[in-house]
Amino acid sequence: MENFKRESIVPLPVAFISTISENGIRNIAPYSCFMPVLRPFDLVCVASAKRRDTLDNLKSTGEFVINMPGTDMADKVIPTASHVPPDVDEFELAGLKEKPSKKDQGSRN
Repeated sequence: MENFKRESIVPLPVAFISTISENGIRNIAPYSCFMPVLRPFDLVCVASAKRRDTLDNLKSTGEFVINMPGTDMADKVIPTASHVPPDVDEFELAGLKEKPSKKDQGSRN
């Protein structure tokens, strides 16, 4: 992209993608490379430059949650971006409170 065009979309919004491993370990990571493919969020595209626990958990369980944090949660992004062993509960690491997820009623699955 030409510089003047690239700068018009930076900084990108950050979403939290949370997963749970097969062993029950909670994982949460910030992603800015995501986008809806179908609405209402029936299909999303997520890109990751490196293999992370999020991808491993998603593949093994088939489940994930996307949340859009507000600016009041900016201090939670850095701890969740840290590369930690898969057995670390990243919700605890970042001081985040987990809430049960709800399946979107518009979902096809």
